[in-house]
Amino acid sequence: MITTTSATRERARRRGRGAVTRSIFPPSSGPQEGRRSATLDHDALVAQDAKRCRRGVMDRRGRRVSRRRVDEVGRQRDPWNVAKVYPPQVFEALSECLRTVYWYTDDLKSFLIRCGVPRARVAALDWTYKRTGVRELLDELASQGAAGTPLVKALIGAVVEQDDTYPHLSKLTGKVEGKSLVKEARAAVRALKDLLGDQAVVDHAEAARAENRTEVERRRSETAARAQALAKLKQRFMDLGALADPRKRGLDFQTWLRELFDLHDLEPRGSFAGEGEQIDGSIRIDGQTLLVEARWTTELVAPEGVRDFVGKFEHKLDNTLGLMISVNGFTDAANGKATSGGRLMAIFVDGRDLYPVVDGLIDLRQLLARKLRHAAEKGEPMYRVGS
Repeated sequence: MITTTSATRERARRRGRGAVTRSIFPPSSGPQEGRRSATLDHDALVAQDAKRCRRGVMDRRGRRVSRRRVDEVGRQRDPWNVAKVYPPQVFEALSECLRTVYWYTDDLKSFLIRCGVPRARVAALDWTYKRTGVRELLDELASQGAAGTPLVKALIGAVVEQDDTYPHLSKLTGKVEGKSLVKEARAAVRALKDLLGDQAVVDHAEAARAENRTEVERRRSETAARAQALAKLKQRFMDLGALADPRKRGLDFQTWLRELFDLHDLEPRGSFAGEGEQIDGSIRIDGQTLLVEARWTTELVAPEGVRDFVGKFEHKLDNTLGLMISVNGFTDAANGKATSGGRLMAIFVDGRDLYPVVDGLIDLRQLLARKLRHAAEKGEPMYRVGS
């Protein structure tokens, strides 16, 4: 708003209009000072309005403002709550806390999901190392400004609220190493608390406890919805077995698998073709891409079938791995064709693996993780749960 001139005041007085609109600049401010005042930062303007509201003074249009309008004015001036965006130092300290408080990546992922990070977003992060996954998430939240503040606040609250003995760390390894991990975690959390200040730590802890009261209900609802989705997939899986047309059964099985992969946040991608080849699809787990081929035939998959599948991608990136799914299983000789050039190229899944998954006895991600670890350690394409 522009400061009114003496001529304007005189015209208003003659017309009987009384008080005129007040300037945000003091009457004694000159042009240069007025321009400097116009550069007041956002938080200063918010505080100025709130102070005027509390005193019941005139607003900038000459109207008296009641105390009840304090929150309203604050929302008008600061609708996104910008003043509460955390500085970079807090993000750095929080990153170090998440890295040290959780030793295993899966435990860290579960923590993030419980704090409200969408499961699909957690799965999409680069988990080559814990540090890279955490930094990618926090960088994204920082770039969102105040929109990401509630989630950052939830993460901070959950971290500072934890038992500082960290029993999950002390039990992981031997006494000496366990104590070292706990010490490192305590130091990281202490650094975060020092940045926040004592009162902020109390506020975050109280907010975390309040959030925890609704977390149980949220998880219960999520578990029920997941169980319902698995029950529907199980019924469709049984219905597929009753189909007489093998071609339709095979196509419907691919659709069914994609929905199963999607339920377990494996980022499924549909079929795609290359030069002289056809791939049924792909999934991602822990940063590893698996090319998928699915079959539901009456016969066991023979060595030739595995050899043809491996041949579709053996000339791709060195770390490319295949996932071959055959409901009725594989012949014993098929195992030997899963290797090429002395390297295991594919892992196997059959119906005996899928039934426990749709029954809810084992998570598909856990099943695939175990198979991948077994393949890396033993060089064998097939792994049975419990073996």
